[in-house]
Amino acid sequence: MDKKEGNFWLGLALGSMLGGKKNNENKQQKGGCLFEIIFLIVICVFGGLIFGVIDSFKRHDFLTGIVCTLILFLIIFCKIKISKKKKSKRVLNEKLNSALELFQNGQYTPALETAEPLAEKDALAADIAGLCYRNGLGCDKNSEKAFRYFEMAKDANTEAAGNYGAMLVQGEGCEQNTETGLLYLKKAAVNERYAPACYEYALLLLDGTHIEKNESEGRKYLRLASEGGIADATELLSSLANN
Repeated sequence: MDKKEGNFWLGLALGSMLGGKKNNENKQQKGGCLFEIIFLIVICVFGGLIFGVIDSFKRHDFLTGIVCTLILFLIIFCKIKISKKKKSKRVLNEKLNSALELFQNGQYTPALETAEPLAEKDALAADIAGLCYRNGLGCDKNSEKAFRYFEMAKDANTEAAGNYGAMLVQGEGCEQNTETGLLYLKKAAVNERYAPACYEYALLLLDGTHIEKNESEGRKYLRLASEGGIADATELLSSLANN
């Protein structure tokens, strides 16, 4: 085995030592395995460099020690930063899951209290806060706040995009902008078939106030909304059928 190959395997040993074993939870996290593999490869490369330096400067023990120490400090620093980032992400996910569960169980006030501080970091949290403020769930209605939260999440969350678009079209809590509002509302209703957006889009088509009236398309999106569990859409469909 030549020196370069030996350095690589020594680096691999160092990488294994510093990388540590992942627990089962981290293994289940999306992208976790790939991230650890990349980190291990980086450690191997640095480890190889360390032992390469030792080979190159055999007679300069002091210089070798300084270089090795600096590289090791760099590796340890990177490992600590990565660990902190993972922990922060795990805590964020736990809080988001808690907020979502509370919201789905009708515990709107604690859901809002959990989600609102996270709104700037995550689209789901912003969407939950927006839904609470728009509909007065667990708080007083506040269209301005609702619009601001939906605006934060509009490009990352379908539900937020639909609400953002509907509020823009109506000028609810914001300056009216029908053109931009329809773009986002149709993205959620037409492209994603998101039920609440389908319902709001159907109302616009049936009413013809902010968009060209089209009753057949309006009924189509009412049906989609009804199939998605929107009770108001089901009632309106029934009423239209009776008339």
